[in-house]
Amino acid sequence: MWLNHSSRIRAYLFAACLVVGAVASEIFVTRRMADLVAVPFLLPVILAAWFGGFGPGLVALALAVIAESLLLFPLVWPPGHELAHHIRMWVLVAEGVIICVLGKQLHEERERSWRVAERLAELRQAQKRTESPRSRAPEVDPCEEI
Repeated sequence: MWLNHSSRIRAYLFAACLVVGAVASEIFVTRRMADLVAVPFLLPVILAAWFGGFGPGLVALALAVIAESLLLFPLVWPPGHELAHHIRMWVLVAEGVIICVLGKQLHEERERSWRVAERLAELRQAQKRTESPRSRAPEVDPCEEI
């Protein structure tokens, strides 16, 4: 049963891997350059929403918020900046939801265009099948005497 949905599963795994990569890059950056605070969590959300649509985008967003709040908050933010952290989280969530909605619309339009293209190909095949017997038949002039 799950093999039938392998592309959906790949999309969710892709979303999770992107966030893991963002966490790893953030840990690497903060340990190397303590003054630089650059959390690259919107990139996994954008790529997951583009690749898999709304659901994988939301999974990437949820994992990004969890990673930022639980894993990276103690490393990045100095004590006493909880309000700034909460504002940053809500901005991240708002931006991520907008990205996911846009990714969903992109996915729906992509799927609709594929369905239209497949239907057009079917109609062309049907047209070729119906035209081919007429083109092979010899033309007969009704005015010709027998």
